[in-house]
Amino acid sequence: MPHPTDRIRLGASDVVVSPFCVGGVEDPDTVLAAFDAGINFFFVPSDYHLVAYRHTIEGLKRLLARGSAVREKIVIAGVGYIEKPAFFPATLRELIWHAPEFATLDVGVAGAIDQPNLLRLDQLRRMRAEGQLGMKAIGATFHSRVAALLAITQRALDVAFVRYNVAHPGAREDLFPFLGPARRTAIFNFLNTSGYVDDDAWARLALPPGQWRPEVHDHYRFVLTRPEIDGLLVAPRIPAHVETILRAVEAGPLDPEEEEHMIDLSLLARGLATLAPEPPEAPASAATLKP
Repeated sequence: MPHPTDRIRLGASDVVVSPFCVGGVEDPDTVLAAFDAGINFFFVPSDYHLVAYRHTIEGLKRLLARGSAVREKIVIAGVGYIEKPAFFPATLRELIWHAPEFATLDVGVAGAIDQPNLLRLDQLRRMRAEGQLGMKAIGATFHSRVAALLAITQRALDVAFVRYNVAHPGAREDLFPFLGPARRTAIFNFLNTSGYVDDDAWARLALPPGQWRPEVHDHYRFVLTRPEIDGLLVAPRIPAHVETILRAVEAGPLDPEEEEHMIDLSLLARGLATLAPEPPEAPASAATLKP
């Protein structure tokens, strides 16, 4: 299992990041706690996501206030969701306007690509080639695994953010088997805990005693058990939630039976499956009957 202090390279760039990338938080000090745990990769959307990520931006400002040396130790991914390529660069520049402390954006990311239309990636490549915003690597978040596979196999980007979890395990069939050993693009996963069975859902299931109930950190383990996944985009709301990442690392990967158990629980909780009835008890043989 990857550790927050590990480092992986994004594509052919010289950008090296932790296998955990912090996105949205509710307490700015969570950013500092993540950095102190070894995480150096931060995901910061612009445009209409700015309000939702304001605490992440504030946390990065507090982190950078520790001293000028900090900026060289962290990697900031600026994310834009505007689809029109002509307006896309302005959405990334907006981040620097809101947070001049960033100075540059190490990674430019096109957000929410949901079809095999990679025009925004062409725009990112031009921006990187021209040295705009100090960008050294480019990536995208994908809502379409077809588009993700196309971009990865064409080596169009350095990092791809995809979705794989117990509620959406389809990447097992239409993405992972086709990546190939020569893959250069780093793959990070998002929405890792979708399908988590909370207290209310668990009570409604009324499962027989002794059934394993996965915790939040087990969902991180579920994703990281796949060798195709290089890292996770995570959203620890408060500093204490950073410990959830460490718990996942310490617990290690799941075995196949545990993976299937988690998928089955998600199906049950969403009403997409039902419990098989218990087999009827076999009649007692004459040898076991008591007078």
